[in-house]
Amino acid sequence: MRSYLYRWLLGTSLAAAVLAGTAAAQPPYGKRQPPAYDYDQPRDAPPPPRNEVHENSRAGFFWQAGHWEWKRGKGWDWLPGHWERVRAAQKYRPVRWEKRGAVWVRLDGDYVSVATHPSAAPPALRAEKYDNRPGFVWVKGSWTWKDGEWDWIAGHYERERAKQRWVDARWENRGGRWELIEGRWENDVAVYPTVPPPQLRNDRPARPNPGYVWIQGNWDWKNGTWVWIDGRWEKERAGSRWREPRWDNRGGKWELVAGDWEVIPVSPYPTSAPPPLRVESPVARAGFVFIRGSWEWKNGAWAWVDGRWEKERVGSRWREPRWDNRGGKWELIGGDWEVLPSPYPTSAPPPLRVESPVARAGFVFIRGSWEWRNGAWAWVDGRWEKERAGSRWRDARWDNRGGKWELVAGDWELIPVSPYPTSAPPPPRVESPAARNGFVFIPGNWEWRNGAWAWVDGRWETARAYQAFVEGRWERKGDRWTWTDGRWETCARNPPLSNPPPPPRANITPQAGWIVIPGRWNWVGCKYEWDAGGQEKPRAGQKYVAGNWARGADGWVWTAGAWVNDAPPTGSYYPPPSGGPRNPPPPPQAETYGAKEGFVWARGHYEWRTDKYEWIPGHWERARAKLTWQDARWEKQGDAWVLIPGGWR
Repeated sequence: MRSYLYRWLLGTSLAAAVLAGTAAAQPPYGKRQPPAYDYDQPRDAPPPPRNEVHENSRAGFFWQAGHWEWKRGKGWDWLPGHWERVRAAQKYRPVRWEKRGAVWVRLDGDYVSVATHPSAAPPALRAEKYDNRPGFVWVKGSWTWKDGEWDWIAGHYERERAKQRWVDARWENRGGRWELIEGRWENDVAVYPTVPPPQLRNDRPARPNPGYVWIQGNWDWKNGTWVWIDGRWEKERAGSRWREPRWDNRGGKWELVAGDWEVIPVSPYPTSAPPPLRVESPVARAGFVFIRGSWEWKNGAWAWVDGRWEKERVGSRWREPRWDNRGGKWELIGGDWEVLPSPYPTSAPPPLRVESPVARAGFVFIRGSWEWRNGAWAWVDGRWEKERAGSRWRDARWDNRGGKWELVAGDWELIPVSPYPTSAPPPPRVESPAARNGFVFIPGNWEWRNGAWAWVDGRWETARAYQAFVEGRWERKGDRWTWTDGRWETCARNPPLSNPPPPPRANITPQAGWIVIPGRWNWVGCKYEWDAGGQEKPRAGQKYVAGNWARGADGWVWTAGAWVNDAPPTGSYYPPPSGGPRNPPPPPQAETYGAKEGFVWARGHYEWRTDKYEWIPGHWERARAKLTWQDARWEKQGDAWVLIPGGWR
């Protein structure tokens, strides 16, 4: 027993010692140090704050928003927000991160003291839009002082209170600080206004549909102030009319006489003539008759009834309604269909209307005509129809047969056409086209088509080198006329082989101080054409040498006129080189060229090079306004030949 007790005491003592040693190795709980973690500061900015969903408000509390915390090894960690109790005259400044150097530092949230009352006037009231709501009063928005700054409270509707009116909130300066006078309801509101209502507003919108009456808006007295009641559209009421509301001054107070519908003392007949008929312009519809609009007497007033279309009735016509004054009252003689006594007219149709259509190639204009419809003449406009080979249109006509007029309808009829005309064509039409460089105008001519002469307009064709166009012609052969087509024929090539005609008699009267430039024959389109001369001012130290035609090796060649020095030095215009030409140049070489619009052909010429003549081919020069190209030419001056270069003059 003793041995067992000893062993138990010894084990207990050892356990206590171990526990005591362990306890001695650790400090008390309140002084325990946190583990030695590595709190390195972040180098990147925290993410954007999260959007937290919570109640809009809580009496006596404010929402402290969540924020990001930095945890080494985990990065950014979000701490959610929570509600905190409001502290008097204090405002909470939330946790925030600031960058300092290369790292971001967390600044704890804290409370700061704020002013309980503003020391400056509130901002101007905000503009608010609202509508008049029957039975409600609009409470305007206002500014309130919250957490040391101005906060806007939006306006709202409140239900009306009998014999009370609403007084808006306002701020007053009392001893250097601003205090809010809350909005409130006040009693003792005047039941009747003592001042007249404001001027009526003009707020009438467009009519929604026919058959409505506009109820004018008006002023109403509510809670001690004038309130506008908007107008509206209401359906008409048969036999009634709307009486507008009005305010009457009765013993110094204004009372409302409400608007209402009142019965109209209606006469079954109008006592005055109807207004003039309205102008209606309907578009014609085949097989229909337009029933014109008319005035009706409705609820004691004239009402317009629009016109309408009705189908035609064979053997009948529409008789228009009319109002007749019978013994001081106006009665309507209703419109109706009446039977025509005869389906045929008994009088000649009116003269045909003048129609002036513009010609259309390949079409024939069918002239308009009169038709007999429902006992009256009706005009049918003309129309275009395509030509029909070997046929012609015969116009419609009215014939009097035994006292009644009958229509002989228009129709196409065959033409007894001869393939050849038996009479001479009309004179050619005058055509005056403007000249086009490089083109030839082919004149128009008459053609025989479907037994009649038809004109074909002239046209332009590109000029052809060494060819001329021979115009077509009509020739009588026996008892008929035949046509010979125009054609291109080859003519003498350039230069011409025949000498030019003698120049016509000069018709230029010289003017004092001017020099006459004689005219010349031009070789154009395989024929000579006369180019009239003109006059130019003299040039100091120069004289004009007229151009001339000269026989060359291959034909006649034109040497253009030019201005030259009046006294060339030592007998030569351009001194010839050593051993220069003493003999004339060879005849110009033949050159083949066509027409090129906007360009002029500069002919080739000989030049003296290395004691011999060398041929320089011609080339195209772009045309210049009011200038003429003069070809190069050789002139004998003294005992030598001199080259006068070509150029624009």
